[in-house]
Amino acid sequence: MNNKRNKNGVTLVEILTVVAIVGILASLVVAIATRLDNKAKEQLAGNTIGIITDALEQFADYEYSYNNVNYSEFKFPLDCNDFTQSQLEAALLSELDPLGTLGVSVSILPAGNLNRRNEYSGSEILYFFLSRVPACRKTLERIDSSLITDEDDGGNQMTIEIRVNDIVKTNYPLKRFVDPWLERGKKSKTGRTLRYDYYDEFLFPPNPDTRRAFPVITSAGPDGEFDTLDDITSR
Repeated sequence: MNNKRNKNGVTLVEILTVVAIVGILASLVVAIATRLDNKAKEQLAGNTIGIITDALEQFADYEYSYNNVNYSEFKFPLDCNDFTQSQLEAALLSELDPLGTLGVSVSILPAGNLNRRNEYSGSEILYFFLSRVPACRKTLERIDSSLITDEDDGGNQMTIEIRVNDIVKTNYPLKRFVDPWLERGKKSKTGRTLRYDYYDEFLFPPNPDTRRAFPVITSAGPDGEFDTLDDITSR
């Protein structure tokens, strides 16, 4: 007499097969979602660079006059890439009080900030000069607010404090342009700073012969590394 059993359950092999299929589908969904997200961010970064380029054109048309004789032959904002905090303060002061006769002092707060990177300087000085021209300032309002920040790596707000004869006259955020990709390991939850290249900033006083015909704005792109194939640039 044969006993026949109905097998209504599933085998271990069938369970593992389903799990494998679900895993493959999940991986595909994640890959597609990541690609779509990067595409949207690439477009946003490109649009932001385009807006900054518009502001640069307005800056040139405005014919901004530099107070510092070292920059009298330049048409666009200063190139201060990789300036230290004290060097950036000196660059701002040389523009606001070139002869040192107005009793002006410039401080970036918090003082001696260990969370501020020198690579921020080019983007910070770019925003500072563009915002000094009304038409440029209006153009910058078109940029998504998430792509302009005044935070350092620790999430602390950075401020420019301008004093005249030791009396605080102006105190406002030190802002910079960033890209849409969040930078890892940062409490501020902002993207990598956009790079601004106009002339050879390692020469001082700067040599006008090293000027570009038009400045270049660059995002490091999805991989977060400059000078790689996924860079997004105005060039």
